[in-house]
Amino acid sequence: MSKPGRPSQPLDPSGGALLALACELQVLRRRSGLTLREVAVTTRYSVGTCTAASRGKQLPTWDVTAAYTAAGGAVMTTLSVSDL
Repeated sequence: MSKPGRPSQPLDPSGGALLALACELQVLRRRSGLTLREVAVTTRYSVGTCTAASRGKQLPTWDVTAAYTAAGGAVMTTLSVSDL
């Protein structure tokens, strides 16, 4: 495991579906103990793409979301749209 980088900006999951998804991705990453760089290596997406997915400013693609979720040790079916 690498040294952690800059801390993620705190997000308010009640701010809408996009922020709720980003919050969920951040929680998954933290629980897995991975840094963003390690998520990027695991998912084969760039650090920038993984960072953008967890910032909640734009909707990540389905493929990025699925890969990020898998890297965090979760299964996509556990992330329900109705929960957002």
